[in-house]
Amino acid sequence: MKKLVLMTIVMMMAVTGALFAQTVTKVAILPVKAVDSNSRYIKNILTKRDFRITFEQHEQYQLLDMKAVERGFKQTGYRDVEGLEPEEMDEVAVALGADLLILGNVSTVNSSTFRVSLRLYSPKSKELRQMNFAVVKDRRTRWATLNTDFMSQIDQFITNEVQKMYDIALNLYVQENYTEAERTLTNVLSLDADKKEAHYTLGSVYFKTNRYPQAVTSLNRAAELDTAYIQPLYTLIEVYEASNQPIERIGVMSRIAEKNQDEELWFNIGNLWAENGNVPKAVESFRKAIAINPEYAVAQYRLAFILYDQGNFSEAIEHLEFAYNQYPDNDLIARRLAMAYQRSGRIDDAIARYEQAIAANPTSTQAYLNVVSLYRIKASEAGSAAVTAEMNQKAIDLMNRLKNADPNNALAYLNLASIYLGSNRNNEAETNANLAISKDPSLYLSYVILATIAQTRGTESYNRFVDLEQRASQAVGRQATNLRRDRDAAKTQANTQFRRALDQLQAARSRTTDAEVINDINGRITRVQALINSTSGY
Repeated sequence: MKKLVLMTIVMMMAVTGALFAQTVTKVAILPVKAVDSNSRYIKNILTKRDFRITFEQHEQYQLLDMKAVERGFKQTGYRDVEGLEPEEMDEVAVALGADLLILGNVSTVNSSTFRVSLRLYSPKSKELRQMNFAVVKDRRTRWATLNTDFMSQIDQFITNEVQKMYDIALNLYVQENYTEAERTLTNVLSLDADKKEAHYTLGSVYFKTNRYPQAVTSLNRAAELDTAYIQPLYTLIEVYEASNQPIERIGVMSRIAEKNQDEELWFNIGNLWAENGNVPKAVESFRKAIAINPEYAVAQYRLAFILYDQGNFSEAIEHLEFAYNQYPDNDLIARRLAMAYQRSGRIDDAIARYEQAIAANPTSTQAYLNVVSLYRIKASEAGSAAVTAEMNQKAIDLMNRLKNADPNNALAYLNLASIYLGSNRNNEAETNANLAISKDPSLYLSYVILATIAQTRGTESYNRFVDLEQRASQAVGRQATNLRRDRDAAKTQANTQFRRALDQLQAARSRTTDAEVINDINGRITRVQALINSTSGY
C-alpha cells in the first residue's frame, strides 16, 4: 500500500513539476518542529509566511506548497521527520518531487532570539549538511536574516552540490562510462542550467557516443555561456570533422582564429577553403593571417601562388616579392615572380628577376628561356633597328651562357637557331638547328626551322631561275646557251631545296601531337609541294 501511495505522489508531483523549467530547484520543507513552547510562535510564522516570502525573492528556487508537502509526507507513512535516515530522505524526496529537502526544528535562545537548526539533503548528490542560524521576533530583522544567512547557505549548498556532481560526472567520463556520465550531467544541468563545464562535458559524451547533432547543441551552448571559453569550440571542430561537415568545421575554426588572432590557424583555414574549392574564402583567410603577422612568410607564399594560379598577376606580385626576399634560392618563386611581371607588362622588372634567378641557379633552363622570350618581345616592339639588334644580341649572349652552363641542352641551340633565323642569319640558324637535333631529335621546331631555311633558299634559287629564264629568252648564241644552263641549274637547286623543306616539314609533323601545329605544318607542306611541282621539269 505504501508503495502504491508513493507512486501516486510521484506521478502527481511529476505533473506539477512539468510546469516548471529544469533550471528551478524545487525545495520541500518538511514539517518543522518547535522544541519548546516559546518557539512555537516563530515556527508558525516561519512556516506559514516567512519561508514563502523569502523564496519568492529567489527565482532560481521553487518552494513547494508546505501544506501539500505536509500531506505528502504523511502519506509516505513516516512520522518522525528528525529521525529520517538518508535512504528514507531519498524516498520522501522522490515522492514529493523535490530537488532539495529541508528538515529541522526551532528552539528558544532567550525571550527575543530563537535558534533555527536545519538539515539540507540533496537526493541527487546524496549530500547532507547541517545549517544553523538565529532569528528574532522583529519581522524586518528576521526577513533580513532569512535573505542573507539562510539563503546564502542554501546557495552555497546547491553550488557545492552541483560541483560535486559535476566532478563525479567528469570522473565517469574519463572512465568512459558515458551512460552514467550523461545521467549525472543531466542532473547537474537540472540544478544549474548555466554551468558551462557541464554543457561542454555533456557535448563530449554525445560526441564519444556518435550523437553529433546533440553534441553540436551542447557544445555551442557551452561556448555561448562564456565567449572566452574556447575548449568547446575545439571539440566542435572534431565533431564536424567526424560527421563530414567541412564547411561547419571551417566556420568554428574561423571563430577561434578571430578570437585568438591566430595567424597560423587562419593559414590552415585558407588551405581548407582552397581544398573545398572556395578560392575567394581562401584568399580572404590568407590575407587575415598576413594582417595579423605581415612577416608570416608561408602565408605570403601561399597567397602569392593562389593569386598567380587565378591569373591575378598584379596582386600576386606584392606577395611573390615578399616570398622571393625570404627564399631567394627558390627557383619556382623566382620564375613565378618574373612571369607575373611579364603578364603585368613589367618586362624590365621580369628580366631583372629572371637574371637574378639565373645568378642563383645557373642551370635554371626555364629562367634562361623566359628571359630570351622577353628580349625577343622587346626586339619585336622596338622602334629602331639599333634597339632590335641590341635585344637580339642580348638574347644570343644569354643562350650562349646556357650552352656553357649546360652544353647538352637542346633548347639553347633551338633558341639560337630561332633568333638567327629571325635576323636572317640562316647559316648560323642552320648550324644551331642541326645541333639541337643532335641533342634532342624529338623537338619538332628544329625541323621547322630547317624547313624554313630550305624553303628560303629554294625561293632564292627559284627567283634566280625566273630571272635567268627571262634573260635567256632575250639572248642569242653562246650567251643564250650559258644562261639556259644557269637557269636549269637554278631550277634544280630550287627543287632540291623545296624537297628538302618538304622532308623537314614531314619530320616536324611526325614529332608533334598539337592539332594547331599540325594544321599549320600541313598548310606549309601544301605550299611547298606546289613549289616542287612548279620546279619539276618543263
